[in-house]
Amino acid sequence: MTIQTVPQDVYQRHEREWQMLRAAIAKSQKNTDKPAYTSPEDRHNSKDTHQ
Repeated sequence: MTIQTVPQDVYQRHEREWQMLRAAIAKSQKNTDKPAYTSPEDRHNSKDTHQ
């Protein structure tokens, strides 16, 4: 009985793809500290609005 293995180049490419994905996720999580959307009520109540 033989053991099926993944070729080294395929394994290394897969690992690089996962490393890039993990890095992108970590970077995007740093940017989630501030809300992506401010509601209209928040905009009207802010001191920067010009009326």
